[in-house]
Amino acid sequence: MSEPMKMDGQLAESLDRAFARLEKYYPEHKIFGLDALDSDLRERFAQLYRQTGYATVEELFASRGFVKISGSQVWELRDSVLYTPGNEPAIIKNKVENILRRLEEYYPDRVLVRGIEMDHKNLGSEVSGVYRWLAIPMCSPS
Repeated sequence: MSEPMKMDGQLAESLDRAFARLEKYYPEHKIFGLDALDSDLRERFAQLYRQTGYATVEELFASRGFVKISGSQVWELRDSVLYTPGNEPAIIKNKVENILRRLEEYYPDRVLVRGIEMDHKNLGSEVSGVYRWLAIPMCSPS
């Protein structure tokens, strides 16, 4: 494990803000699907781990008690922390509301002729991220 460098006040504050945002998504400190859920935050951590002297972003996460987990571990985890509909954290509710607003804008007739990702890659990625966060299996048409 690499030794982090000494941080100035601004870098320390930036790191604290990024981890506070990460905590909203992953209160159990187990990270999965961050790039699909919040690519800006993922990019921010990619910058921060270099600026702080860690060898990898995983080491930076570990410094604050976070760990990346695999898809199969998500299913196990969500059984114990699954939120009942309507009781999801505000950050997830806001994401869902944004997705629904954009779907309504792009598909006012509520008909998807082909997969969302064919026409709106970022929106498709956000839908996948929220589904993974909620541990809802994605289904494809038969």
